Amino acid sequence: MKIVTRYSSDIDEEHAFVFHDSENNHVIVKSSSEKLACFFGLKIVDFGIDSSRVLQTPSEIVSDSVVDRMQALIPGDKDDYQMQKSLIEKSILHIMRVKPEEKTEKDAEDLAKLFTLHLCVTVFFTQLNGSLSYKQFGGYFKTLHKMNRTCWPDLIHSYLMESIRGHIDSPGKVSGCGMYFLYLFVEHYNVIKPDYTGLPRMAKWSVANIVTTIEDVWVEQ
Repeated sequence: MKIVTRYSSDIDEEHAFVFHDSENNHVIVKSSSEKLACFFGLKIVDFGIDSSRVLQTPSEIVSDSVVDRMQALIPGDKDDYQMQKSLIEKSILHIMRVKPEEKTEKDAEDLAKLFTLHLCVTVFFTQLNGSLSYKQFGGYFKTLHKMNRTCWPDLIHSYLMESIRGHIDSPGKVSGCGMYFLYLFVEHYNVIKPDYTGLPRMAKWSVANIVTTIEDVWVEQ
């Protein structure tokens, strides 16, 4: 959370974090969707999407089989529907328990969507309530084609930066990909020896070591 308080939007109109080295000199670490993509091994997709508006409600949202599966477990109003981590996991298990001879191509497609949804809820768009709003995110999981045409690094990065700007004085309320902060910090501080064979880039460091190092750095400061 302390990393959030180091956010600055006054550096060449870019997203950046300002730290201090052992001699109290400023260390400016710029943040971008390209860096995030490299850390997590995500693909940059360029279809002319304005990343500042990507999380507006898609107008073409219609009935979605993945959400229909989850609503079968716990019914609710789709407009206000929250795609909860627990329901996503139950839906995954439900499909995986179907006998091989009874599985359909739609089951395979829904499983791919659900695994992606699970990553979004647990890593990329984390929130305190452990869910995602269908109204806000549902359109991106409408079809596999839509998922593949979405530039996820732009989505993830813009969502996180917008949340930081809105909660700069209350970092505990920031939602989004908090793990990204850890990798951004450790790569630029050069205080932990990386495993150069690790792929994607995030695999070069142990999260536990990063957290311990951050705590030590702030104690020193």
